[in-house]
Amino acid sequence: TDFHELTMSGAPRASHTPSYEEFARDSGFLPPNDAGAEGGNGDDNDIAAKISHTMKRAFHDTVIQAIEGDPNFEPLQRMILELHGAVRSLIPRRADLHGRLSDDDVRAAASDVGS
Repeated sequence: TDFHELTMSGAPRASHTPSYEEFARDSGFLPPNDAGAEGGNGDDNDIAAKISHTMKRAFHDTVIQAIEGDPNFEPLQRMILELHGAVRSLIPRRADLHGRLSDDDVRAAASDVGS
């Protein structure tokens, strides 16, 4: 069967799984390989792209900094709790699904790491 070829979008399955670096570059978290060739024309799209890249890079750096060295998961914990709230607001009448997003588990996991 071709069950393993199915995708959520219905688009053909990707033949290549990107490395972390490829994914980060494609997502805008890292500058493109040719970033040394700076020569933007200063238009609004160029400025917007630079701002977008800077914000994504700051997010990426915050996450990496939180998990390297002496782990501080508080920023990640806040993000997960914020995501829980956002998902709950998308499905306000599905209290059964709200219970699947356990804020208590997130808080407990963060305190387990700290002890």
